Amino acid sequence: MGKENKYKPNAEKPSKPTIKRYFGKPLQEHQLKATGASTEGDKVTHPPYGGPAASGLQKQKQKQEEEQGEWQTQRCQKRRDKAGEGWGGKQQQQRQQQLPQQRGQHRDPIEKQNQQQQTVQRRLQGHNEQHQGGSQFYGPPKPQDELPKWPRAQNRGLPLQPLQNLQNLLPQTQKVVPPLPAGTMKRGTLGKPGQVSVNYLEVNLDKMPAVAYQYDVKITSVCPKKFYRQAFEQYRVEHLGGAIAAYDGRGSCYSVVKLKCSPQGQEIKVTDRHGRTLNYTVELRKTQDSEVDLSSLRSYMKDKIYDKPMRALQCLEVVLAAPCHNTARRAGRSFFKGSDPGNTFDLKDGYEALVGLYQTFVLGDRPFVNVDISHKAFPKAMSIIDYIEQYQRQKIDKSTNLDYRRSDIESFLNDINIIYDPPACFGSAPRVFRVNGLSKAPASTQTFELDGKETTVAKYFKSREYDLRFPNLLCLHVGPPLKHIYLPIELCRIDDGQTMKRKDTAARVAAILKFAATSTNERKAKIVRLLEYFKHNLDPTISHFGIRLGTDFIVVNTRTLNAPQIEYKNNNLASVRNGSWRMDRMQFFEPKPKPHKWAILYGKINYQYVDELQKMVLQQSRTVNLCLDTKADKRNYKDERELDAHFHDFKRNQFDLVFVIIPNVGRSYDVVKQKAVEDTGLGSRFELTKKVSEPN
Repeated sequence: MGKENKYKPNAEKPSKPTIKRYFGKPLQEHQLKATGASTEGDKVTHPPYGGPAASGLQKQKQKQEEEQGEWQTQRCQKRRDKAGEGWGGKQQQQRQQQLPQQRGQHRDPIEKQNQQQQTVQRRLQGHNEQHQGGSQFYGPPKPQDELPKWPRAQNRGLPLQPLQNLQNLLPQTQKVVPPLPAGTMKRGTLGKPGQVSVNYLEVNLDKMPAVAYQYDVKITSVCPKKFYRQAFEQYRVEHLGGAIAAYDGRGSCYSVVKLKCSPQGQEIKVTDRHGRTLNYTVELRKTQDSEVDLSSLRSYMKDKIYDKPMRALQCLEVVLAAPCHNTARRAGRSFFKGSDPGNTFDLKDGYEALVGLYQTFVLGDRPFVNVDISHKAFPKAMSIIDYIEQYQRQKIDKSTNLDYRRSDIESFLNDINIIYDPPACFGSAPRVFRVNGLSKAPASTQTFELDGKETTVAKYFKSREYDLRFPNLLCLHVGPPLKHIYLPIELCRIDDGQTMKRKDTAARVAAILKFAATSTNERKAKIVRLLEYFKHNLDPTISHFGIRLGTDFIVVNTRTLNAPQIEYKNNNLASVRNGSWRMDRMQFFEPKPKPHKWAILYGKINYQYVDELQKMVLQQSRTVNLCLDTKADKRNYKDERELDAHFHDFKRNQFDLVFVIIPNVGRSYDVVKQKAVEDTGLGSRFELTKKVSEPN
C-alpha cells in the first residue's frame, strides 16, 4: 500500500509489520505498543484517553523516520485468508484500488510527530466510543462517492477535528420529501373540463362517538329465521330497557353504550301477521374484542392510514340498514319497496319488477354513501286460482283438470311460499308453507293417511263441513317432502314479499332491462324518491350513532377526453363515428406476409351461396390488405353436436378465422358463439342463412 518516498530515494522498503485495526484504520504493532495497548493474541486492550502512553510515541516515530524513511499506510484493511476472499473482501480491495494513494509531505519532524500523536489519540477515542472492549468493526463496503468526507488540514490527508458525532458526517444520499397534505392530489390537465353530479351522498360524522360496542346475539328456535329481527326487537325492549342497538339479522349487534348481557337466554314471544305466536330464546354475549374504533373513519386520511378501517365500516353498514328492514324486503345489498297500488310493472309470467335502493359506505378522501337503484323480479301476491286463469290462460270450473299444464305450473310454484287460509268453519289461523310440487291426483282421488286410515282430500274437508268448489283440481304438496301434506289450490295464495333464488328466464330478463332503461334524470329521481321513503336521518338508530346523510348528490370535477384515433396504412387515421371506428377504404397498417388459414362452416344452405361467400371474403381481404389463403376449408355440419369436433380441429391446425352460417331460427347463435370463443378461443364471424343467400 505504501509508496517509495521521492524525497528519500535510497530508503529501503520496511518489512511487513503486524497490523491491528483501530476504528477501521490500521496501526503498526510498534504504534500499538507506544499507545500502551496490549497485543496478546487477537484481543486488543486500550489505555484511557490520553495519558503517558502517548508521550513515547514521538521518539519512536522520529527514530523510525530517520532509519527507514517516511512510510505511511492509510485506509487499508486487515487481510484475511485466501487473499481477501470472504464477506466483502473483494469489494473492499476494489474500493481501495480506486481511492487515491496518500503519501506524506516533507515537513518539519516536530510538527509531523504532533500530528501523528493527535491522530492516534483520535482513533483510540473513536474506537472506544464506538466499540467498547476491543471488538473490531467490519462494515459493508460503500462506493467511493458515499465515503465520509472529513475536513482536511492543508492537503496533508489528516482529519482536523475528532469524530465526536459520526452521524453528522455521514452523507445524505436520499432527499427527505415531506408527505402531501390530506386531500391534495395531482389532477389531470387534458380534455375539456366540466362538472358532473354523481350518486354519492355526503356523510356528516361530527357527532359520531369515538367507540361503539359489538355483542354476539344467539337466537335459538325451531321457528323461521325471518322473525329473528322481531325477536331481537322484543328482547331489546323487554330486557335491555329500550337501549338502541343495531342488529344485523344474524349474530351481531352494535351499540354506542354498553349493554347488559344476560348470563342465560331469555324466552321471547313473537306474533306474526297472521296471529300465530312463535317462541324464541335470545342470548346476548360480549365479544372478545368488543370495542369498535369509529374515530378511525374521521382520521384515517389525516393520519395516513391507508388500510381501510373495515370493522368500523361493517358497524356503520348495519346501522345504515336499520330504517330499511322494517318497510322493505332485502335482496343482497338492496332494499326493495313494494309497488304502489295501480303502479305495478307486470312481467307477464306471475312476476312483477320492483325498484330497490342499493346503499353502501365507501371511503375516499372522506367517507361517502354510494346509492343507486336496482331492479329485481318478485312473485306477485295473488291466489293460485288467479295465477292459473291469468297466466296459464285456463278457465277454472268444477270439471277443470290441470294434468296437461302440470309442468308449467310446477316450474312456477316450486319452492314458493304460499299462505293456506283454512275455511272459517275450521277456526284456525292462516299458515305459511313451502311448495314441493303438485299432487299426483286431483283432490277428489288423492289419498293420505289419517288416524291409521286412508281418506281423500275432498272427503277430509267434507268431514269438517266444507265442500271443495273445484274437487277435480290438483292439490299442492307442501311442508317437509317426506310428509304427505296436501292442500286444495282454491284455499292457497302466494305470499307477499318473498325473494326467490332462481334464475330468471330470458323473456323476464329482457322485460326487466326494458323497465330499467331510463334516462339519468329519471334514475336520479327514483333514487331520491327511495331516500325520501326510507327517511334515514329520522331513524333513531342512525341518529343515536351521530350519523347524518346529505340530501343531494355530490358534484365532482371532470375532464372529457377526446376519443383515440386508429392509424391505418399510409398514415390514414380513423376517428370515432357513432361509437365505432370505421375502416372504409383503408388498409391494415402492417399485415403479416404469411397467409392466414380460414374456414367456412355451413348447415342447410345451397353450396352455391357458400362459394359466393368465399369469393366475397377474398375480394374484401385484398381491399383491406389482409393476406388469406386462396381457398377456405369449407365444411358442412348437420346439428350443433358436430361443432365441437370441428372447432377443436380448427384450433389444433391453427386456423385464424372461421365463418359459421347458422339457421335463421333457434338459439344456434348462443351455442355456436360459446363453443367457438369460450371453449376454443377462435375468432369467428356468424351470419344467418337468409343474409348469406340474399343477393348483393
